[in-house]
Amino acid sequence: MARKKTNAVPRYSKTINVRVNSLLDTEIRAACKKHDLPVSHFGRKSFQFFLDHILGKSSLYDSASKE
Repeated sequence: MARKKTNAVPRYSKTINVRVNSLLDTEIRAACKKHDLPVSHFGRKSFQFFLDHILGKSSLYDSASKE
């Protein structure tokens, strides 16, 4: 039986393409393979972690966040 199509919007409907050098690509893929983690999930978690880290800073180059 065919799957019924719905008009539901998928949870992850946006795509961000990021270019990385071959060394970083190899390191990311090795870490994901070691932890049995999809690269896309790694990317989502990494973006969220970095965004949370920089939101409180006035500049990306601040060594410490201002309190």
